[in-house]
Amino acid sequence: MTDALHMGWFGVEISAPFAALLGAVLVLFPRYGVMQWAEAEIPWHLLIFSAGAYAGGLALDDTGAAEWGVRMLFGGMDLKGVPFGVSYTVVIAVMMYSHLLATSKTVRTLILLPIIITMAKALGWPPIAFALPAALCIDWVVGLPISGKPNVILFSTNQYSVADNFKYGVLTCTLGVILLVVSGATWFHWLGLTPSFWAVAP
Repeated sequence: MTDALHMGWFGVEISAPFAALLGAVLVLFPRYGVMQWAEAEIPWHLLIFSAGAYAGGLALDDTGAAEWGVRMLFGGMDLKGVPFGVSYTVVIAVMMYSHLLATSKTVRTLILLPIIITMAKALGWPPIAFALPAALCIDWVVGLPISGKPNVILFSTNQYSVADNFKYGVLTCTLGVILLVVSGATWFHWLGLTPSFWAVAP
């Protein structure tokens, strides 16, 4: 909130993570803080697990392993000559369930969408026919407690287990795939965004 001031005064920028850490230290400072550590009831196991998951996702991105894996996945599928609907369904399913492996929406966007656009061009389809529906899958991060920051907060209430989260998360994502496939065959097609589901690229 004070970037404009301290940048002018000291010429330094305070990052959002550092500001959050500083606020937590002030609130929980021994004897002088607003709260005691015991009152905070912080789910450290979830925070550490989430930090590890994000670090793993960033490592996959930085090393190029994630991009290599996605290219191998799509490269191993011979989608040339198949109806548009088959390719579309594969892309939507991969994009929808990818959050189970890579928790960062930014990483998934940077890795998957360019590959999907390139693949669409190679198959002879308009890039928007794959890229737009795939982009709509980015926020479906309900599969695991570590899949999204709100999930961690909700899971910390101890009202359900990881198995429950996974079961209903996968069910929700499956319904999302069905919804997007039906939309691709009807609504998106009527808007001119996708070709006929049974069309074959020339």
